[in-house]
Amino acid sequence: MVVDALVWLIEGALAVTLALFLVLVLRVPLRRAFGARMAYACWLLVPLAMLAVALPAPAPAQSSAVNAISAASPTVHVGAIMPVRPALDAISQDASLPWLQVLLAIWTLGALLLASWSAWQQLRFVRALGPLSARGDGLFASTEDASGPLVIGVLQPRIVLPPDFDRRYPLEQAALVVEHERAHLAAGDVRLNLLVVVLRCLHWFNPLLHWAATRFRHDQEMACDAAVLARFPESRRAYADAMLKTQLAVLGLPVGCHWQSSQSLKERILMLKHPIPGRARKRVGLLALVVVLSAGSYGAWALQPASLNQPPAYIGKVLWGNMADVDIRSDQKAERIDVSGGSMAQKADGALGVHMNGVTPLQVQIGDGPGQLRFEAQSTNTVSKTPLVVWTLQRDGQRIDQGRINLSDVPQVLVVGGAAQGMTSSATLTFRMPVGQTLTREISRPLQADASGRYVGEDSVLVGDQFKRPGSAELVLHVSPVGEVSRVEIEHVSPADAFTQQDADDLTSGMRFNARIQDGKAVATLVRTRVHFASSSDALENPPAWFRPAQSDKDIQAMATPAPAYPELAKGAHVSGKVMLLVDVAVDGGVSNVVVEKAEPAGVFDAAAVAAAKAWKFSPAMIDGKPVAGRVRVPITFEAPPTKKKPGETGTGVNPDGVAYDWIKYDPALDKDIRNMECKTLWMDEGSDVAYCGREKSYAQR
Repeated sequence: MVVDALVWLIEGALAVTLALFLVLVLRVPLRRAFGARMAYACWLLVPLAMLAVALPAPAPAQSSAVNAISAASPTVHVGAIMPVRPALDAISQDASLPWLQVLLAIWTLGALLLASWSAWQQLRFVRALGPLSARGDGLFASTEDASGPLVIGVLQPRIVLPPDFDRRYPLEQAALVVEHERAHLAAGDVRLNLLVVVLRCLHWFNPLLHWAATRFRHDQEMACDAAVLARFPESRRAYADAMLKTQLAVLGLPVGCHWQSSQSLKERILMLKHPIPGRARKRVGLLALVVVLSAGSYGAWALQPASLNQPPAYIGKVLWGNMADVDIRSDQKAERIDVSGGSMAQKADGALGVHMNGVTPLQVQIGDGPGQLRFEAQSTNTVSKTPLVVWTLQRDGQRIDQGRINLSDVPQVLVVGGAAQGMTSSATLTFRMPVGQTLTREISRPLQADASGRYVGEDSVLVGDQFKRPGSAELVLHVSPVGEVSRVEIEHVSPADAFTQQDADDLTSGMRFNARIQDGKAVATLVRTRVHFASSSDALENPPAWFRPAQSDKDIQAMATPAPAYPELAKGAHVSGKVMLLVDVAVDGGVSNVVVEKAEPAGVFDAAAVAAAKAWKFSPAMIDGKPVAGRVRVPITFEAPPTKKKPGETGTGVNPDGVAYDWIKYDPALDKDIRNMECKTLWMDEGSDVAYCGREKSYAQR
């Protein structure tokens, strides 16, 4: 608890310091380029940086060495976790010295002293104002102190005017001064100033923060000045005169808004000479502000040290028994011998070496006609230290023998074919332990803790002939500081006695974790998990979701696909065509993208087809009961209706190639000024007097 508090203070102080440094560097250039309000908004980087470091820290780089396991040295090494905070770790190693408690006590004392001083200043200032009297315009007036105008009050902010306000300011100046205070109310500046006071109390040991607080108040006042000028741009002179008549505070107001120094007043009056930024500059300034805030927040998060306390994470398992090496020596005579499955290589002694990968079965076939033998072997146990190979032997498709081989350091020989099985040809198979074993790396998944404080791992699946009845078992793994399972306990098994301690040891012996980190050190922890077991995959009862293959419940179905509009030019020219679209269907059934895969003739119907398809609606495909995005291919046919020529129509009488012509629409009712038009072919709209003049493209280009 103490370490966490100090870490939080140190990380927050670093984030605040870096953010303040960046703001102090950028505030003046931002004000000159984009105005005072943009410079004031830049101070948002400070709370954003504090929020960023409150997020989970970036995961530390895990140092691990995964060595190949040779036959001479069958070991896997996963490197131990190194401390991520050497400085704090060195302090925590000496438990006899309460340095952490001393540091925390000093910080608490400093925070309380500064908070008390700020509260005393606030109370003294408010008392000096005397009783406040309400004015008829919704404002308040002090009765004793001539300080003001100002804004006080956190829950109910109020504008307080000095007793001589109406005598001190002419009507125009009084309106401008009140508008300045209303700008404070609109921006919530009183509450922001309270947050500044709280931050100064928490980080009282940071001198940069105390100096930056005065710059923050200065930018706050200038932002309100800019708001007043933006509303009353013609009142610059009157506003400057009002500033000069304002009574400055001597003691200062910690939580409130008040004009506090003559130096800042001079800068504010000089700012009145600057022109108000235009709309384009404001947009550029807003973009620059977004870039600064985003980059600064991300930098504060990315640069923070890795978390001092981290849960364990599952990273993979050592493969003990999903592989086997087989040497096959063939004695081929009358019958042909074929071998398939696994990785094969011819060895120097003439044997065919086969590496069984636990996925593809090894098959040996002797003969290719009636009476043929087929031998099939499969390594089935993927996690046990005692690899298992099961095999079957068939004649003409009927099983005549079966068995299992528990591999060990001693090679085991099996003969297929030969005189014993009525064959002249035979194959001798020698099964051996694999020469190398590795650690399968998976995505590191941090584990969540349950109510008892034990971390919960993902369910496992174990399939093997030793499980006569399907069921499940709840296990508790004792994970060592180096990430290995040192011991496993069986808490519950259903059905009883269906899962043994040997099964549990075989399952967990290869599991590897990133160790739990506590106070910068790798420590042992408990992980609760459940295993589902059965003799085959199909016999499993309620297997975990990741084990069940995802199946599509249904494909994409069309809901509303109105036909596209027939292009007028192609319609008048009686041009037909086809378009093949590739339509991307989003999860909600809408169309996210449309691509023309093929169009005939090209460029005639493409635009109409795409425009119509973008408004189509579909029922998305479903996988495991959830909608998913997909793509469909949609053909569209544009078929021009037959037409009859009118008397006196020229042309060849044959539907011309619409792409080979440039078509000019002629409407007698509108195109009365056209006397002569030379056409290669002419097509009439049978429903009107509109004609389409077809001119060869080569002619049109002359």
